[in-house]
Amino acid sequence: MAQADLGKVRLTDAELSEKIIQTNGGVRFGKDADGKPGYVVTDAETGADTVIPFSNGSSGGIPVQGSICFAGSKIHSVSGGSDYLAFVLFDDPIEISQIKEIKTITQISNWYRISSGYTTSLSRMMYIFLYIENNDGQFQQFRYSFPVINVSGTGSGVANEKEMIIPPSLISQYKNLIGIGCDFYQYGGGSSTGYWFTSQIGNAADPHGSEMKYFIS
Repeated sequence: MAQADLGKVRLTDAELSEKIIQTNGGVRFGKDADGKPGYVVTDAETGADTVIPFSNGSSGGIPVQGSICFAGSKIHSVSGGSDYLAFVLFDDPIEISQIKEIKTITQISNWYRISSGYTTSLSRMMYIFLYIENNDGQFQQFRYSFPVINVSGTGSGVANEKEMIIPPSLISQYKNLIGIGCDFYQYGGGSSTGYWFTSQIGNAADPHGSEMKYFIS
């Protein structure tokens, strides 16, 4: 960053603003009508200023944050296993080598058993997926081996906060992170085969009661 020569100890607001613009190479910052920070663009003909919000992950830029809502989603499994995957794809890729940490905060209001052909206990798990792009432009999935949520029984809410690092193997083999998702598993107890059950995640009437918030820095 260039050195700003303030010239005197006390400056007016207008003088200070001008010094900051000079230090930033002539770029001005502001907030749009929704309060989102961005950079100011001036129309050459009218002189009107427009604030362009910063992109959510543009050209590898970080931090990035968002949420994945799965309230009211249903899982139907036969003999146990995965049935539901929720995910988001970013508008722009994020360079994996720049990512230091991924943090998720998950809130699930309740688990409901809708129907079951096998009445033994249920266990449910949620895993985090990363959607990544290799140097050849091919897309792949990477799943963290540990569940961020592990719940037994039904009808109980759960909240979990997890911090994850990018494995060194991904940094060396892959170029971009293009999205993030979560996968749900449910298993019935006992040794019988052919059992089935359907569950609901959270409550469809409360769209923010069950969601995963993610923060990438």
